[in-house]
Amino acid sequence: MARPIKQGLDYFNIDILMDDKIELLEAKWKLEGFAILIKLFQKIYSNGYYYPWSEKEQLLFAGKIHKEIDVVKNFINDCINFEIFDKKMLEKQGVLTSRGIQKRYFAAVFRRKKIEVCQRLILIDINNFINDDSKLINVDINSINSSFGTQSKGKESKVKNSSNIVSATLTQKKNQPYLPLSKFLLDIQLDIDPDFKPRKKTQNREDLLLDWANDFRLLVETDKRAPPIVKDVLLWLKNGSGKEQAFWRRTVSSASGFRRNFPTMYRQYKEIAEKEIAELEEQGYVVEDDDTEFREEAES
Repeated sequence: MARPIKQGLDYFNIDILMDDKIELLEAKWKLEGFAILIKLFQKIYSNGYYYPWSEKEQLLFAGKIHKEIDVVKNFINDCINFEIFDKKMLEKQGVLTSRGIQKRYFAAVFRRKKIEVCQRLILIDINNFINDDSKLINVDINSINSSFGTQSKGKESKVKNSSNIVSATLTQKKNQPYLPLSKFLLDIQLDIDPDFKPRKKTQNREDLLLDWANDFRLLVETDKRAPPIVKDVLLWLKNGSGKEQAFWRRTVSSASGFRRNFPTMYRQYKEIAEKEIAELEEQGYVVEDDDTEFREEAES
């Protein structure tokens, strides 16, 4: 019997919730709304990149959080108004999802060998998230708008059948511009452990750097992180002497780990930099806004 394909995530990054949309929701619903949203995200990510929202799921969810179903419906309406969930997907397909949810999900399952996808629920270009060895399996989800229950039927097609399997290779040409970032991160690892080796025993250093370059490409192109900022955080990670940098040097041992933890590292980097600037200004030094010395050092 074939092993079932893993669908959901075991965990998700809490940093994804700290944006204006969530703050608007929290301003109206207070901490209770934030807690309800966390519960919804747990449902969504444990299921994959969407969650069916029929009468059945609404009743079950309302019972789980000990709220009247009208309260839950009003909460979802506000989530739609604040663009936390996609309105058209809810109205036409009966699911809770969004572009952000799908980006984070497919970024998290990037290395899985097989990933099930229902094409009519997709809001993003999945090709940006496909590993060389990954295979997307088209799944037909029927009756998703019915009041009680959903039915799904998946069939794995042969690779040659392009109508059912979407496959893509992230070419060396696309990843080449990000190789310097990979090499910089590898230097950090070698400083910590001169005998550092790829986790995959069959992977050589060149393949490792290309693999990492792809993660850095996704960090820039998908997560929309500016390359100079990524370089600054790498430099901060390598040269910093604080406990934060020491912690991240031990924790981040790959480009995928760097990407996953980037929001937290960047926030700490900004806080420390702002504190150091404030201390310099208190001592009478002039810190120019256009001072590029730090960035030029990172790029050299």
